[in-house]
Amino acid sequence: MGPRIRYPAKVRRAKGLRRMWFLHILAPCPPGWRILPEQTLHLERLAVETRIFPLVEIEDGARVRIMVTPRGQAPVARNLEAQGRFQDLTADEIATIQSSADASWAELLAKAAHPGNGDSHAGREGSDSRT
Repeated sequence: MGPRIRYPAKVRRAKGLRRMWFLHILAPCPPGWRILPEQTLHLERLAVETRIFPLVEIEDGARVRIMVTPRGQAPVARNLEAQGRFQDLTADEIATIQSSADASWAELLAKAAHPGNGDSHAGREGSDSRT
């Protein structure tokens, strides 16, 4: 089972904030992604496992909490090759995307571990028990 995030609770929490908030949700589109409808949940999970779409909370532009830390790292190629829209990517382009995902993940880890960040690395491997 992949990460389970309680979106309604996240929205309620955000609505209670007295400042601007933004909720970014990955929603696979079967026709646009050139996938079968039954592949959507698998690709959502794979996006998290490959660290292409990390599940994080960022408050006040600085405090970072990683909500799900994938067990190991699946290569981004697994996610990209499963989508028809990326069929023309070359090995070099996939390697560039992998490097970018790796760098972004390292940056998130550094921000989450930064002293004064408060509740720094909240996520558990593969799941989230919080709202």
